[in-house]
Amino acid sequence: FFADQKDDLGSTCALLGACDLIISPGTAAAQMAAALGVPTLMFVPTAHKKKKQKSMQIPWHPTVRHIEHDPYNHDVLINAILDNIATYINWSNQVTSSDR
Repeated sequence: FFADQKDDLGSTCALLGACDLIISPGTAAAQMAAALGVPTLMFVPTAHKKKKQKSMQIPWHPTVRHIEHDPYNHDVLINAILDNIATYINWSNQVTSSDR
């Protein structure tokens, strides 16, 4: 399935909505997945302004989990996701009501 992710947002949303878990930087795709209620792991740089707030959780996106990372060391991020993938899958099954 190919979706023009820039000019065909309906197909992009259909594709995202069919996923069990999205892993993405804080792009429009991650925001759309969050709006659809798809469990989303969104990685943000360690110096991100949300880090200064009490919580990284956004109330209107309860199915988003933020992962901080060093933007200059992607291997650490990838390894951290792979090392914790079972935890993330368990979390994603708990935050969705779609019986995925």
